[in-house]
Amino acid sequence: MGADGSGADGIETDHKPDHEGTAAGTDRGSGRRPTLADVAERAGVSLKTASRVMNGERYVAEQTRERVLGVADDLGFRLNPMASLLKRGVVPGVVAFVTGDLANPFYSVMAKGVEQEVRALGLQLTIASSDEDPDAEVVLVDEFALRRVRGIILTSTLTSHAPFVDVQERGVPIVFVDRPPAGMDADAFLLDNYGGTRAAVEHLLAAGHRRIAYVGDYARLHPQRERQRAFGDAMDAAGVSDWRGLVREGAHDAESAAAAVQSLLTEDPGVTAVFSSNNRITTGVLHAMADLAPDLALVGFDDFDLADLLGVTTVSYDPAEIGRQAARALLAREGRRVDDPQTWVLPTRLVARGSGERPPRPRAS
Repeated sequence: MGADGSGADGIETDHKPDHEGTAAGTDRGSGRRPTLADVAERAGVSLKTASRVMNGERYVAEQTRERVLGVADDLGFRLNPMASLLKRGVVPGVVAFVTGDLANPFYSVMAKGVEQEVRALGLQLTIASSDEDPDAEVVLVDEFALRRVRGIILTSTLTSHAPFVDVQERGVPIVFVDRPPAGMDADAFLLDNYGGTRAAVEHLLAAGHRRIAYVGDYARLHPQRERQRAFGDAMDAAGVSDWRGLVREGAHDAESAAAAVQSLLTEDPGVTAVFSSNNRITTGVLHAMADLAPDLALVGFDDFDLADLLGVTTVSYDPAEIGRQAARALLAREGRRVDDPQTWVLPTRLVARGSGERPPRPRAS
C-alpha cells in the first residue's frame, strides 16, 4: 500500500472526491464545521483517500480506513450523501414514508396518495413503521437519510425533532404529516383535529346528551391532545363541568378501546354517548356496544370501511389528499433549506349516518 492507503501499484480512480459534509458540532479549533479536508489532514492521508473511505470504496488499507473513520468521528464529520449524488448527476429515486402504525388504515390510504405523486415522477415509495416508538423512529429516519432517499415523509411520535435538523442539513428534506414538527423548521400537513372534534361533540350535545364519554389514543400524540382539548372546550361551553371523569386515554387498538368502554359503563351506567378519537377505537367501541349498550350514541373521528353500512356517524376527510400534498411539497424542496416552513390544515366534515343522532335513553343505575 502507498503511504496514503492507495494500492501498491499506485492506481487511482478518476472520480473527484466528495467534499460535502456536515456535523453535529463544529471543529473545536476554528468554530466552523469540519470538512473532508480537515479529516484528511488530521488522519495524514490524501483528500482522495479520505473520500474513498467516507464513500465506502475499496482499495484502502484497513488500518487507514479505521484511522480516517476514527478522525471523522472525533471531528463530528458526516458525509452528505445527497450532495454527493447531485454532484455526480445522480438523482435518488426513492421517497421514504415513516408512519406511526402500519396497521392503521388511515396511513395506508395516506400512503396511496403519496405513491400516486411519486410514481408520476418515476420515483418509488418505501414505507416503514416506528410502532409509535420514539427510539425506533430516530433510527429509521437516520437509516433512510444514509440510504440517500430523495426525502422523508414522517408521522412522528417524538415530542422534539431537534435530532432531525442534521438530516435536513445533509440535504434530505423532511415533511411532517398528521403531527407537526417541534424544534425544527419543516413543512407540515395536518387535519383540523380541533374543529372536527368540536363539531362532533356539539352534534351529540345538540341531540340532548350530557353524559358523553371520550375514548382516546396515547395522550402524548399531538392529534389526540387537540381532540381531547376540543372535547373539553365543547363540554365546558355547554355547561357540562363533570366531563373529566368520562375521559379514557391510551386505547391504542380496538381491544383496549373495547375494554375501556366496558370499564366505563360499569363505573358510570349513566353514560349515553361516546366520542371515539380514531377509527380503530371506534371499532372497539362498537364491539363493547354490541355486548353491553347497543343504544349508545356514537360519533367517531375517521371514516372506516363499512361505516356507512353500520350507520356510524363520523368526522370525515380524505387521507389520500394529505399524502398527495405532502409528496408535492417534499419534492418541491429538492434538498433546499427550509426558511419558510408551511403548515397546511385539511378541513373535516361531519357525516351523519344515524349513530350520532340517537337521543339519550335512560341507562340502568
